[in-house]
Amino acid sequence: MYVQPAQIEASDSHEWMVRFMDITNEARRQGQRCGDQLFGTTGPLVWDQSLASSAQMHVNDMIRLNFRGHVNPETGSEPPQRARQSGFSGTLVGENAAYNVLTPEEALQTLISSPGHCRTLMNPDWTLFGAAMGNGTPSTTFTTYWVQDFGR
Repeated sequence: MYVQPAQIEASDSHEWMVRFMDITNEARRQGQRCGDQLFGTTGPLVWDQSLASSAQMHVNDMIRLNFRGHVNPETGSEPPQRARQSGFSGTLVGENAAYNVLTPEEALQTLISSPGHCRTLMNPDWTLFGAAMGNGTPSTTFTTYWVQDFGR
């Protein structure tokens, strides 16, 4: 018997994304150890809708194409190209992705536990933030997909 895996309650995804940004800012405010590198406190991120649109585009593509990572296997697009396509006019773009987690807190913990993702999250060059999440399907590798996009 097939049992549907737990999924994100996405009826008010904006509330979830505000929470994701708030706890990301709290992690930045506290400082973090990312592997063997220590990051002191850094400034808060401000919501950017074009980065959120870019993140949602990537979540949708990862679900549709059943892949994980930062390079779309169909188009070859990477975070800077997706951000520009979504209307972002900044000069720097970075991205984090987490999978199989149900809450913003779980997604953040997954990212902080990975030295590379933690370094991206703690990069003091970032001032802007957008995020998205989505539920996989019975045919995707992961049950949930979360993306953070950072910019300046």
